[in-house]
Amino acid sequence: MESGKLQKLKAKMAEISSQIDEADERKASAKAATIQAQQRLEKAEAENISIQKRITLLEKELEDVNRRQEAIAEKLPEQGDEKMQQLKEEVKEARTVMEEIGARLTEAGQKRVELTRDIERTTEKYEVYEGRAQMLEETLKNGQGKGEFSVEIVRMQEEIKLLEAKLREKQGGIWLQRDSSWVVDSTGTPWVDNGVTYDAAKALDGDTGTYWNVIDTGQNHNNWYIVLDIAAPQTLTRVAVNSYGDTTHDIAAFKLQSSQVGSPYSWEDVVSVDNVQGGTDQRQVFGGFQGTARYWRFVVTRTHGGWQPYLIELNLFSISPASGK
Repeated sequence: MESGKLQKLKAKMAEISSQIDEADERKASAKAATIQAQQRLEKAEAENISIQKRITLLEKELEDVNRRQEAIAEKLPEQGDEKMQQLKEEVKEARTVMEEIGARLTEAGQKRVELTRDIERTTEKYEVYEGRAQMLEETLKNGQGKGEFSVEIVRMQEEIKLLEAKLREKQGGIWLQRDSSWVVDSTGTPWVDNGVTYDAAKALDGDTGTYWNVIDTGQNHNNWYIVLDIAAPQTLTRVAVNSYGDTTHDIAAFKLQSSQVGSPYSWEDVVSVDNVQGGTDQRQVFGGFQGTARYWRFVVTRTHGGWQPYLIELNLFSISPASGK
């Protein structure tokens, strides 16, 4: 009799342990969603700064046109009829330019207002997600409300999907969430330092403190590649890279290739880029192409110093209806 109760108790404990593991996984998913919302907020704020710079430039241009118009008006009484007619035409042209600048300034202002509203809405949603994540974490620590936790996680995931769908509809696509498991092949042997392996997966881990670095290719090898299986076909229209910023190992040129079949692959060039800036670790975005595939190969064809590339991050932009992991 006692043995049977003990077995039931052990089974119940195993079930509870499994439920806790599942809750941990869902908590991690919620935190990842919160981080993604923060990244979108940062991008929106960067776009807001760009629009503000455009407005400032347009205002300066408008001031220059006003000065030209005043200078022309001062000359008018001193000129003959023919010259006066010419100056009147210049005034008319200057006024037209001024009206165009005014219209562009108004449009930029409207875009700035819209973007500000988007930032406010995104901030509010991010704060809600962050608050919920903290609340759920405390609840889990106290060992309470597992059922409520699961329901809340599902609700948050649904809201995140709706937010992603709206963002995709507005932008015409979305940056795929990077996944180190996409890497299935790459050039050479990675560098290892203090127990850290700097393999190709480091270019997709979201950590700007790590990077891809191979150690067994010579100078001007010019064929450093990473093969990706992104799990499902995606239509890509942009690619972004972050180099190390030391110039010597910074990417100067690359190709993005696709294959419609898995290994053995059949690679076809989708886009070639030869104007990647060196001496900076800032993100550089390249577009002007479109390709659909599950299998992709990123090939560095040249670095500024001829040595192996130090690739900090690689990002892919998709316009597929349901983008990425």
